[in-house]
Amino acid sequence: MAAITKDQEYIDNHGGYCPYCLSKNITKNGNPSIGGGSIKIPKRCLTCDYEWRDHYVLIGYEETKV
Repeated sequence: MAAITKDQEYIDNHGGYCPYCLSKNITKNGNPSIGGGSIKIPKRCLTCDYEWRDHYVLIGYEETKV
């Protein structure tokens, strides 16, 4: 089995793959948890069944006109 990738490597590659086996065969695994200015989205690898959560943090906003 592959070693778990480091956080920064995962971030630099914009996620989109399993941090354990590096497969791109992943799916959302449940509902996101939202709170405290962040969102955590559960993911699961369909190749090795590894489970993790992608963690997104609010860094600002951008104005839109309606």
